[in-house]
Amino acid sequence: MNKEEMKSKNRQKVEEQKSKKSKCLEIAYLVRVEKANLNASGTEGNITLLKKVRDIDGNEYVYISGVAVKYWIKEMLKELGEELKVKCSPILSKGEDNPESKEKIKEDQITSTGNPINYIDDDLFGYFLPRAGRKRIAPVKTNGLISLFPYTGDINLGVRYDPKGKDHSLWNLEIVNTIFRGNWLIELDRIYEFNEEELNNLKEDVKEDYKKKSEPQKKEEKEKRIKALLTCFFNLFGGAKQSSFLTSTEPRVVCLVFLKRKKLAIFDRLRVNSNFELEKEPLLEGLKLHADDINEVYIGIDTKLIKTDLKKLENEIKSVLKGEEKEKLKEQKNSQNNTRISNNKDNSKNEEEEKVIVVNDLYEIKKMILSDSFKFYKEGKSQTN
Repeated sequence: MNKEEMKSKNRQKVEEQKSKKSKCLEIAYLVRVEKANLNASGTEGNITLLKKVRDIDGNEYVYISGVAVKYWIKEMLKELGEELKVKCSPILSKGEDNPESKEKIKEDQITSTGNPINYIDDDLFGYFLPRAGRKRIAPVKTNGLISLFPYTGDINLGVRYDPKGKDHSLWNLEIVNTIFRGNWLIELDRIYEFNEEELNNLKEDVKEDYKKKSEPQKKEEKEKRIKALLTCFFNLFGGAKQSSFLTSTEPRVVCLVFLKRKKLAIFDRLRVNSNFELEKEPLLEGLKLHADDINEVYIGIDTKLIKTDLKKLENEIKSVLKGEEKEKLKEQKNSQNNTRISNNKDNSKNEEEEKVIVVNDLYEIKKMILSDSFKFYKEGKSQTN
C-alpha cells in the first residue's frame, strides 16, 4: 500500500469515527402528578384553568409549557449553582445597561445578559438581544409536558370564609391526576461551542479567555454543564399551587437515547396504560425505525409505580437494535463482492458491539448517568468507558 492509499484509508477511518459519534441526546420521560394545577392558563370568572389542548380524537389533554419547565430547571440551577459549580445569568430589566456588552446598550426588553461563556443558562437555553445584535438558538430543546390521558373535568371547590359576616369568597381550581410525558433534545455538539453571532458585542476579554481554552478544558466544561442540567432534571421540582396542592414533578420513567443524527427516536412512543403498565410495542417500534442512528440506550423505570419486566425489556431492545444490524449485513452480502462483504462484516460486528443498551431500576440509571465515570464526550465504545 503506497502513501496516498494509506492517507486515504486514514481519512476514511476518521470519517467513520465521526459518523459514530453521538450528536444529540434524546430524553423521553414520564411524571406522575396528583390533584395538581402546575401551569395555569388563566381564569374564567372565579375558575383558574389548566392549560389544555384538543387532540384529533376530540379529547382535551392537559399540558405544561416548555417555558414553565425550563423555568423550573433554571431555578434549580440557581439554587444548586455553588454545588454544581455553575453560574446563571442575571436578568436585566427594560432599559438596564448590559454589563456583559463591550458597549453600553440598554435593551428594550426583559432579558438575560447573553453571555454563554460564563453562564450555563445562556449556553443551554439561548437568548435574543436585538439591540446588541446577539442571539443564540437553544441547543437544549423541550416540549414541556403533556398528559397521556384526557382531562376529566375535575375541579377543586374553594372558599375563603368571611369571619365577620357571610360575604365569603368562592374560588375554583381545575386540577388533574395523571401521568405526563415530556421530551428533551440536547444538541451535544453545540454545548459550550459558539459562533461570532452568538458572541457579537460581548466583552473582548471574555471572548479571548474562551478562545485560549484547550480542547480538554472545553470538554471538561461541557461535561460539567450537561451533568448540572441532568442533576436538575432527575431531581426536578417546580410548578404553581405547590403550597396547597403539593405534588412531585420528578421523572418516574426515563429513556435516554444517544443518536448520530439530530432527531427524535421515541417522542410520543413512551406510554403507559390505565393499569400503569408500560406499553412496549410503540417504544420498540421507535427504536427499530431509528436503529441505524442509535448508539446507546439507557432506560430507568420506577417499577413500584410502572409495571414491566426490566430484564425482558432490555433483551427485547437488544434484539430489535442488534437484529437490525444483522439484516443490514445480509443486504450487504447480496449486493457487494466477497472482499467488501468481509470488510463490512467486520464493520457491522464492531457497530453491533458498540451499541449499548441498559435497562434498570430508575435509581441505578440515575446513579450511573450522574456518576463521574459517565462521559458524554468520551471517545470509545460507550459513554461509561
